[in-house]
Amino acid sequence: MKFMFFCHRFFELRFLVATNILGELSKYGVVTLLLPKELASSYRTILKPNPNIKVAISLYEKSDLFLWTAWLNFWGDILYLTFPNTDKNPNATAKFHRQHYRSKSILKRALVVNISRFISHFSRFLPLIVWLYQVALPRGSHQVLLEKERPDLMIGCSFGLSLEDAIFLKEAQANRIPSAVVVQSWDRTSNKGCPTVWPDHVLVWNKIMEREAIVNLGFKKESIHVVGSALWDTHFKKLKIKPCRRWRKKLSIPQKTKILFFACGGFGNHAANMTVIPSIFELAQTQPFHDDIHIVFRVYPQYLSPVTRDGDGKRKKNELEELLSKYKNESNITILYPNVDFDGKNFIPNEQDHYQMTECLYQCDVSLSQVSSQMIEACIFDKPALNIEFGRRQTEKYDLEIKEYKTEHLLRVYRTGAIYRVQNQRELQATIAQALSKPAEKCAERKALVDQEAPCNKGVAAAKTAKRLADLARKKHR
Repeated sequence: MKFMFFCHRFFELRFLVATNILGELSKYGVVTLLLPKELASSYRTILKPNPNIKVAISLYEKSDLFLWTAWLNFWGDILYLTFPNTDKNPNATAKFHRQHYRSKSILKRALVVNISRFISHFSRFLPLIVWLYQVALPRGSHQVLLEKERPDLMIGCSFGLSLEDAIFLKEAQANRIPSAVVVQSWDRTSNKGCPTVWPDHVLVWNKIMEREAIVNLGFKKESIHVVGSALWDTHFKKLKIKPCRRWRKKLSIPQKTKILFFACGGFGNHAANMTVIPSIFELAQTQPFHDDIHIVFRVYPQYLSPVTRDGDGKRKKNELEELLSKYKNESNITILYPNVDFDGKNFIPNEQDHYQMTECLYQCDVSLSQVSSQMIEACIFDKPALNIEFGRRQTEKYDLEIKEYKTEHLLRVYRTGAIYRVQNQRELQATIAQALSKPAEKCAERKALVDQEAPCNKGVAAAKTAKRLADLARKKHR
């Protein structure tokens, strides 16, 4: 069999590397990994020799025509804010995204928000909006490559979230090649609106994603496959072995000292980082709890990325480094940096980084994070998970206090009651004290959250995902 796997964003390439889905898929046939030129050069440096995996360069080019770009952005934004059937399956993201949608043009903002609200209520008009978007998509970008490779299945990582993803799935349709999308993050079915192109199959983590895909995104039940979370295979595998005895000694942490593991957020949370980090590090200095504590802090990988060479990225990195320098000699604070392979263009966390992250979660007594999937990861290890919701979140789409960030993928986690939530600095110390003194308090809720988010194929989801993709490819020959 032959597979073509397309990754447009670096986030998705990291997912493939971390999970080894490509390696698992290559057991069933030849995999052509289609990547933009800049990602291809990075991936080749870390690609382990495998005769069944090859890299091809994607040829998608955006037009310089202003009207063409404006047309696609306009209808794409409408679809991004479109969530049908929220009366049948409530989705808080619909209202949240429309409230926070920003545009330099007041007229565009009004049109996008109101048309998306109308289409969400009267979804019989949705095919028209999709057609208006798709009619402007380029055709035949990879016709020569497709005729040469003749893949049995074309696999993407989103439902047309970007222009390139949409063109890829549309090319599959035009060439009558079955297509599939592998969901690789916890918010893809909750937060990204309606697809711009519907693939033939979608592989999701759990039943909540399945329901969202059916009711809010318009997929047919038979096209959805629940395969578990490949991203957390390493976590479940880790649970089968004992924690590393040398880990504490390496970090100079006494055996009876309690460990708080805090991984900060990325650039979107930079303003919050600058507020939250001193508040947490102060606890290591004052030692206000019944037991001694040691804080293990992990820098977010984005602070090591190429975007920190100049401009706003450089400013944020310098501000963080200046802040951390004040605490580098504190005996009760350990500052860890991600282990990455860097080729001068892109960085990819390596196996040592995955080991470091999971060991921190395995060994800690309390996990601290900011609206991150680390909440769920900590629960996999049955560790109290504390979500810090004060400080400001600033991205291209949002500028708000973290406690106001209320999208569906977060709310479904909060509803389980498994997470301690801290919405201001006054609550921080008391909540940590509660989690330290009653480590089993939310044990049942944590287990329920893990079963909700990763209900099946725990530790083997990558292999099961690859097998399902192979089964879908075989159907072409039946």
